[in-house]
Amino acid sequence: MRFSPIAIAGLGLLVLSTLWGVPGSTSEQSSQIDDATRQLAEAFKNVQAASSGGASDTRVSELTGELNTALSYKENAVILNDAGNVTGSEYYSNLSSILSSQVSAEAYELRRWVTAFILIFAAFSIMYSSATFYILSQRPFQPFIAVGVFSPEGALSGYSSGTVVSITANKVQNWYLQVTNKMGSVQYVRVVYRLGNASTQSPTNIQPSSTSCILETVAPYNCLYSDTFISNGNTASLNFTWTILSENQTGSVTHLNLLINGRQFSSPVGAAFGRDFRFIFELWTYDLSSNSFEYGWQGQPSRVGEWLQVWFNTY
Repeated sequence: MRFSPIAIAGLGLLVLSTLWGVPGSTSEQSSQIDDATRQLAEAFKNVQAASSGGASDTRVSELTGELNTALSYKENAVILNDAGNVTGSEYYSNLSSILSSQVSAEAYELRRWVTAFILIFAAFSIMYSSATFYILSQRPFQPFIAVGVFSPEGALSGYSSGTVVSITANKVQNWYLQVTNKMGSVQYVRVVYRLGNASTQSPTNIQPSSTSCILETVAPYNCLYSDTFISNGNTASLNFTWTILSENQTGSVTHLNLLINGRQFSSPVGAAFGRDFRFIFELWTYDLSSNSFEYGWQGQPSRVGEWLQVWFNTY
């Protein structure tokens, strides 16, 4: 679950909104969140089409920023819905749907304008066919998405298997991930977080890890992940602020209770004597053909898996 600045602000509004929110059944509300999700996916589809069609990077970046605002509204709706605040959830669901619809319409018109400009330019330049071909032809490039994980001190490259790195309970760790989009168009990105140990199956370049995700400790027991839209050529920073709240010992095996981005999570994965835990960070991207997130990013010709891991010990 992503916690952007706007979503975090929504948490603050949770207390106020409970004053006018009416707790009740969330079955109707969940359909409104589903509608906001569909509107967001449709807006992304149109923005990506405009981006791929030659729209200016500046305009696409503006639309991408609006997509992230709509995403934050939807996340607020989910938070309030989980808390039983139907009225507050409905409010943010509607905000998200309205903004997504506006972005979708703007992106559609932008794509039409760019297409018309290209056709007019080509018509006037038909006599200069070689120059027209050079200008209108896309230059070959190798698409990719790069991911890095950092602490305030820099890259966490030193946190590798076998390295004695101690993470102390109740000490805040301020990490963040940077995701750079070089795919040639705007991307809808999800980073899935998992907790593993020395025997956990690692992800590969074709499939994610089989270990379970990190689960929230209270209903509805959501998995931990972060979503964001990234325009081409730009980098998004995703906060990963975490603390070990407590350690449960079963024989020699240590299990962790974690506070991550302000919410409590746990994992069924333990580690002998608290050694060789590892966070696994998997990159997923939204696939328009399946209308779902899929592991990795679309390469040429197949998808390419992307993941990182950071090893640590507890004492």
